[in-house]
Amino acid sequence: MEEKQIDITLSIESKDGVLVAQLLFFNSTSKKFYLDKYTICYNGIFTRGVFTIIDGKSRPIDYIGVVAKRKVNLEDFISLDVGESVMTRVVLNNGYRFKRGMKYHIQYSVYNLDYLRIQNIMLIESNSVEIICK
Repeated sequence: MEEKQIDITLSIESKDGVLVAQLLFFNSTSKKFYLDKYTICYNGIFTRGVFTIIDGKSRPIDYIGVVAKRKVNLEDFISLDVGESVMTRVVLNNGYRFKRGMKYHIQYSVYNLDYLRIQNIMLIESNSVEIICK
């Protein structure tokens, strides 16, 4: 049986050509949930493409940011008890190239890493947001 994922709400602000994503991770499951800090951009940093972005002409936007290979440690995870949440913010321009006036469909979509075999690798996804880069 597939594990239930946590609820992820994405909102995006656009100002002066800069898109800032805010992610709210809420544990609505029935048990503690473990999130990899790098996967959720915990400190506002990308280490891989974690967003699916499609422009107004239905073309995918490639991730152009830093890709970090790393050894995953237990310290890289935060835990959310049932009913707890964590919010992160990241400047999308640090990992993707946008054009002013262009419309984009953006969704946070990534595989969260496993945690001590207590929680399996699983796809976690947010809502999809449509925005025009101003």
